[in-house]
Amino acid sequence: MLKKVIRLNLDDLFLCLGVVTGLFVLIQGVIAAVLLLSAENSGIMISGTVLPIVAGIMALVVTVAAMGVSFEQAIRFGQTRRRALGMELGRSLFMGVCSMGMAALLTALEHMVSPVLWLKLTGLPGLSLEGISPMPEPSLGAPVDPAWESTLFIEDFTLNWWWWPAILVFALSCGLIIGAIMQRYGAKGGWIIWGIWMAACFGPQLVGRNAYFIGDMSQIMVVFWVALTVVGVIWSFWSLLHAAVRS
Repeated sequence: MLKKVIRLNLDDLFLCLGVVTGLFVLIQGVIAAVLLLSAENSGIMISGTVLPIVAGIMALVVTVAAMGVSFEQAIRFGQTRRRALGMELGRSLFMGVCSMGMAALLTALEHMVSPVLWLKLTGLPGLSLEGISPMPEPSLGAPVDPAWESTLFIEDFTLNWWWWPAILVFALSCGLIIGAIMQRYGAKGGWIIWGIWMAACFGPQLVGRNAYFIGDMSQIMVVFWVALTVVGVIWSFWSLLHAAVRS
């Protein structure tokens, strides 16, 4: 049954993959244009940071739609709540994994192809993948080191591997919570979501400091929001299995 649900929603899958791929092409095009049209001898590989975040956003959007719309449609067509919830969660997980997998493949492609392509565009003979090296300060009257001017320095901003599954799990969890709120409260649920978002953005400033980045307080805030997310996921399962379906 899950395979049929996925087949019926292939357009959502193609949209997720298309957004990730399109952003990758845009990033590579912009970086290539800057290196080709300017005298820069440095480049950056940022697909490993941007793409997993975008893939997570797409997974969140798909999950919200699945819980807020498709879940109710499945119930109206005679599915039990547990079966409908399982199918929609499975579909969201599948599309999220595919999106994150595409992000990983494109990041690997960037690491294999982009440095060589950028080196050809700049015409420089040397390549350094150890980051952007600051221009050495020449002694008084001495010319700039030619080795620095003839090297293309590339900085890699790829996230550590554990960020990838963490982003996916967080995106699916948030999508489940938002979808459950919208399914239960309808348009009024938007105010609840807005309130949670405002609390996440401006709550730390209410105590006069940015609690996300200061010492032990940052750890406390992380634990607090993780715990809140877990509670929200538990409530979402309960709500989806018990809330009345709007006619």
